[in-house]
Amino acid sequence: MTTQALRPVLDVIDAVAGEAFGLTGVVEAFIAEHLAGQLDEAPLAATVSGLRSAVEPHLTTPGARVVGAGFVAAIGVFADRPWWLEWLVREGALVQRLQVPLGPEQPGFYDYTTTSWFREPERDGRRHVIGPFVDYLCTEDLTITFSQPVTVDGRFVGVAACDVRAVTVERELLPVLRRLEHTYIVANDDRVLCSNSGRYVCGDLLAAGAARRRHGLEGLPLTIVEPA
Repeated sequence: MTTQALRPVLDVIDAVAGEAFGLTGVVEAFIAEHLAGQLDEAPLAATVSGLRSAVEPHLTTPGARVVGAGFVAAIGVFADRPWWLEWLVREGALVQRLQVPLGPEQPGFYDYTTTSWFREPERDGRRHVIGPFVDYLCTEDLTITFSQPVTVDGRFVGVAACDVRAVTVERELLPVLRRLEHTYIVANDDRVLCSNSGRYVCGDLLAAGAARRRHGLEGLPLTIVEPA
C-alpha cells in the first residue's frame, strides 16, 4: 500500500492525534510551569487548580473531538492530597470537574496508577494511545485515551491525558478506510481503533500473525496494518 493511497487516512489520524496530543501538551506545560522549583517544598494540590482555565477552551471549541482532559498526579507529589487528579469532562455544552474517591480508605477508591494510560508513560517516558476501552468513570462509552508523561525538575510527577470517544474517530476514519483494501488502525497495544473489515471491529485485540505489513506512523504510537 503506497503512501499516496494512505494519505487520506494519514490526514485524519494527524488531525485527531494532533488535537489530542496538542491538548496534553498544554496540560504538560501548565503543570511544569506551576510545579517547577516547588517539589522539594511539598506543594499543595491547589497549586494546579488553575488548570481549568487552560483546558476548558479546548473542550468547548466548536467541533472539538476531546471530551475530557487533565492532569493525573503521581502518588505523593502533593502534600495534602497524596492521590490527586485535576480532570475536566464535557457533557454537551457543560464542562465539569470530575469527582472521584481518591484514597485507599474511601469506598469506590479509583487506583489510577494501575491503568495502562498512567503506567505506560511512567514506565517508558513516551506518549501512548490506549484503547478503545469502556470508560465507566468518565464517558461511559468506548473511549480512546491519549497520554504523556509530565516531568518536572527531572522527576516524574504524573501524566497529562485526554479522552476521545471511539465513535468520533470511527466517524472520521471509516469513510476514507472504505476506499482501501482490508486495513486496520491499531494503538500501541495492538488494540483496533478502526477497521474496514468485519474480521476485527473497534476494541478487538489484533491476533498474533494477523498482520502482513505494518506502517508505523512517525511520532505517533499508532500503526496502520494490512492483514495477512
